[in-house]
Amino acid sequence: MNKQFINRFGVIWFLGLKPKPTTMRPSTVVTVRIVIASLGVACGLLAGIPFAFHFRNYNAAGWSFVSSIFAAFVLILHIKHKNLTLRSWLPRLRTCMLVGCVGQLAGVSVMVAYISLAVVLGQNLRMLYGENYWIALVWGWMTWKWAFAVFYYSRSYRRLYIAEMQPKVPAYVNDDEQ
Repeated sequence: MNKQFINRFGVIWFLGLKPKPTTMRPSTVVTVRIVIASLGVACGLLAGIPFAFHFRNYNAAGWSFVSSIFAAFVLILHIKHKNLTLRSWLPRLRTCMLVGCVGQLAGVSVMVAYISLAVVLGQNLRMLYGENYWIALVWGWMTWKWAFAVFYYSRSYRRLYIAEMQPKVPAYVNDDEQ
């Protein structure tokens, strides 16, 4: 009797074992991730300059720059993964996960603080000049998002490389059941 079946995602599973990860070069998905992270870096830097110098909203400017730093971190992770050089960072990926967690904590704290300040002070979205906490809230969320991406991709790549280093164990096939 054949011991294979196809699950709802179309992945063939042999004897309940997960498919082995491949060592081929990453596909265009990583290229799309690189483009998105590059846009995150550019948007953070290009938004911080007008918020600081034109609108005088230093909270939004500061958090947009912090957001671009986390986006740059994600960009570096993806580029190193695509170039197959992230494997040398394997011991450091746990530290990258910790940095992502700290960034998420900072982003959530900023979001709670700015939404509280905006509600208590009765600010609206019409006032763009000066300290508008609603705009700073958006950049706090962007910081949380990119910090989560640092955590998520550090964890994913770490698991991928650890799974590739595991010894390949052949599956047991029982010929008596045929």
